[in-house]
Amino acid sequence: MKAKKQTTKAESRRSIAKRHGITAITLDAWELEGLDIKNDGQLAARSAMKHGNNTPTMQAAKLRKLLADARKAEAAAAMAEGSSIDLVEVKEGFSRMGVALRAHLLRAEHDLPPMLEGLTVSKMAIRIRQYIERVLTEIHDPTSCVWK
Repeated sequence: MKAKKQTTKAESRRSIAKRHGITAITLDAWELEGLDIKNDGQLAARSAMKHGNNTPTMQAAKLRKLLADARKAEAAAAMAEGSSIDLVEVKEGFSRMGVALRAHLLRAEHDLPPMLEGLTVSKMAIRIRQYIERVLTEIHDPTSCVWK
């Protein structure tokens, strides 16, 4: 008995495209770009790039987004429970404090001379310290305009 001659039938373009999750038109376009459509490795790599979800870059991006979302939720929870404050609020507070301190220091030029007139050096030092203490107490006061 004669053995039948085996013939290998080339896989159709349509079945190659289907196996890689693309259309035959896409397969044709890739072939025109120079991709060897008989090479499964090249097709699999190109298909992963087209679909994007399977690439290491896309997986890393999804992981970064997931971590960022988790950090954002943790920060919101910390702010809600009062164990954290908003950096913008801190910056605004320090800015207001700087403006108030500057205003007080500039006003000292007019406030101090009459307060110091006729005093000895040691009494001037006491009055200046008292003035500075009053200014710092005003700025630190939670009811002052600095903290509103």
